[in-house]
Amino acid sequence: MNGPTKLNLRIALTFDDGPHPKNTEALINILSKTITPATFFVLGQNGRRWPHILRLMHEAGHEIGNHGWSHTSFDSLRDADVLHELSQTSDLIRQVSSQDCSIYRPPYGVIAERQRILVAEHLGLRLVRWNVDSLDWQRPRIDQLIRNVANLTTKSAILLFHDFCDVTHDALPRLIDTLLTCNGTFYTVSQIWNLATETRLP
Repeated sequence: MNGPTKLNLRIALTFDDGPHPKNTEALINILSKTITPATFFVLGQNGRRWPHILRLMHEAGHEIGNHGWSHTSFDSLRDADVLHELSQTSDLIRQVSSQDCSIYRPPYGVIAERQRILVAEHLGLRLVRWNVDSLDWQRPRIDQLIRNVANLTTKSAILLFHDFCDVTHDALPRLIDTLLTCNGTFYTVSQIWNLATETRLP
């Protein structure tokens, strides 16, 4: 494996589709040991089944984002149903964790521009996609997963992972070490955006 590119990186680890009954808590434990912040995009239906894991995310200092309620692609839903999926999930996140949700990632990253505008106007949520895909859902070996994300060429990287993938849990300690050797610093998604705004100020 080639050595990682030496850059001063702002890195956001993001995890979709949780909470997962086994892996999410294990991921939180690894992140806590390494003092690494992350952003979890949770499904409402999973948060309702495992609310204690939502509380763990918040108590550990991680950002909780909205991933809709049922993982139904928004392009197959009416606009009113998209708003309902997101508002129901935001309400659950707030009730269970006391954290106010300000960001969302649509299932599969798919949302029409019309829907994005409606979500911003009616719910005040900001759209988050990603610019580095780990492809962990393809179940690669650990070395391949690390290769998928380690050679970064962008100063701010939003990395996509999934709670349900065992390989992500298994690779995470090595992955964090590898990204640190790239002169990477870990942030939540909102922290990266705030830093970007600050650097544009006169």
